Amino acid sequence: MYRPLQLLARQAIFPLVVGSRVQRLIWPDYNKVLILMYHGVNASGDTSINGRHLSAKRFDRHLKYLKKHFEILTLSDAFNEIGKPSNGKPRACITFDDGFENNLQYAAPLLKKHEVPATFYVSSVCVTEETDILWPDVVDLIARNRASVEASGLEFSRVNGFMNEEIGMRLQDFIKAQDCEKRDEIILELSDRYDLLKQKKEVNSESWKLMTSAQVKQLSEFPQVEIGSHCHNHYNLASLSEANSQRELVQSKKLLEGCIGQEVKTVAFPDGSYDARVKAQAYEADYSQLCAVSFKLTDDENDNRIVKRSAVSSTTNYYSNVIHFHKHFEKDGN
Repeated sequence: MYRPLQLLARQAIFPLVVGSRVQRLIWPDYNKVLILMYHGVNASGDTSINGRHLSAKRFDRHLKYLKKHFEILTLSDAFNEIGKPSNGKPRACITFDDGFENNLQYAAPLLKKHEVPATFYVSSVCVTEETDILWPDVVDLIARNRASVEASGLEFSRVNGFMNEEIGMRLQDFIKAQDCEKRDEIILELSDRYDLLKQKKEVNSESWKLMTSAQVKQLSEFPQVEIGSHCHNHYNLASLSEANSQRELVQSKKLLEGCIGQEVKTVAFPDGSYDARVKAQAYEADYSQLCAVSFKLTDDENDNRIVKRSAVSSTTNYYSNVIHFHKHFEKDGN
């Protein structure tokens, strides 16, 4: 439920601000570049499973607004423009995470329609077709109609977002903290105990399904599209052993390049998780452009090979999104 003031802002104040076009004056761009982060675009924009998917209708409105009021850059141009003054318009770049099938079905055709570039960070497990769903979506599907979920001998209650009070962690965070082997064990346990196949059949696949190898290749052939790595299994790299985080980075690059027949030079760390070791491994794996969510290291601000990104909400309304496009330059701009 929205708080009364929040509801007032979204339904009355933000539309008035956007309608009067004063948002650029209220929130200047500070000569920065804003990297926007989306995940999925589907027909309905249903957020009952999670908040990762925007409706195609709203994304179409986003692109119309951004194209009119912003200079929309490719990711490579965004990296090159950091530290340089703008040319009269705020500068933004569009990225997508995960590799959902709806990226090909809805997002790419809209990008083509508006002639707007974007980079899609794909979890390369979909190229191997070992699975058609990422582990966070497995957890969301399983938990959607339950009062509690048992995992690894622990019970996580829906109260406070599937929290286990004994360890003081939510289910998603508990899983994120594990290394590869333990995480795989937990996801397999959950899939078997709660019948993942049944859960998938009950929910529109537009809310969870990954692309196939052929679809990743098809997406890469859109002239507006660049493919980047979102590592292999969407594991939190800073939680992994040195060998496992290195494998996630190297394996993903190799698989994606083999799939699309093009160089993959950019990586977005899953869940924004990285540390000094992971960052060094990314450079060693021959990634030249790194995308975080927020900076984790003191030297990141002075490293022109890494940028932070600003997540676009699917659970608010269009006018709040437009305010976000302008307001977040100071906090999230590069």
